[in-house]
Amino acid sequence: SFAYSFHSNSRNVSFTIPSFRDPFYQAFLDGKNYRECCYNCRFACDKRVGDITIGDCANWRAYDLPKERVLSTVAVNTDKGELLWNSIKNDLLFTEADYKQEVILNKQLHAPVKRDKARDDFYRYIANTRLDEMEKVYCIKRNIKNRLVYFFISHTTVGTRDTIKKLLRRG
Repeated sequence: SFAYSFHSNSRNVSFTIPSFRDPFYQAFLDGKNYRECCYNCRFACDKRVGDITIGDCANWRAYDLPKERVLSTVAVNTDKGELLWNSIKNDLLFTEADYKQEVILNKQLHAPVKRDKARDDFYRYIANTRLDEMEKVYCIKRNIKNRLVYFFISHTTVGTRDTIKKLLRRG
């Protein structure tokens, strides 16, 4: 889920929209609303040119970290990046990640995303469509089982899930 903040009459109002109900986020996941240059990005590869790469943690279910927080992947690419990381890491809650697995799961770490044929349709559609209509077209339809599984995965640690799996196998 993502929290969106809106300012109204000098008040900050915040509410949460589940990511599966956000048509813009779903289009992003499908590569339908990227900038044109993203489809040919020469930096979308596992050999990074920056000192540090920060992005979404694609493999977040594998780590025993709090699920109520947004998890990011920090890849240290150079000696300078390692110096910077070492200077701040003690102030952060982190675990070592499997970088090879992150590269496999996070498309932009190994290749530019392919341009979806429906990209142009998406931009034409949003120009003339209400948000609730876009949700019907672009958002994931979730039944109660999918919602329960998502809730369970999002609110438990790997250790808790493993324990429950073992209990379920016994029963």
